[in-house]
Amino acid sequence: DAYYEIHVVITAPGNRVLKTDIWEPDKFFTTKTEGQKKYTARLYIDNSTGENTKITYALNPGKLAPGQYTLSIYYNGAVVGRASLLLG
Repeated sequence: DAYYEIHVVITAPGNRVLKTDIWEPDKFFTTKTEGQKKYTARLYIDNSTGENTKITYALNPGKLAPGQYTLSIYYNGAVVGRASLLLG
C-alpha cells in the first residue's frame, strides 16, 4: 500500500488558520518555502493505484465570519492543491 501524509491548511479572513477544536494546541509542519506553518488537519491518503486521488475533508467550526477562505493541501512540504471560497 502507498500511504501519503498530507497537511490541510484552511485559512480564514485575517490569515487565521482554522483548527478542528478550539481547545487543541496549534499544530505545525515544515514547508519547503514558508518554514514552520500551522495546519488544520493531517490526513493519510491511500494512493496505491498511483492515479489522482479525490480528497474529502469536513470541518465543523461553528459560525464562520464573512470573507475569503482558502484551503491549501501540502505534500512533502509543498503545495499540491489550493481552492478559495468567498463567504458573504
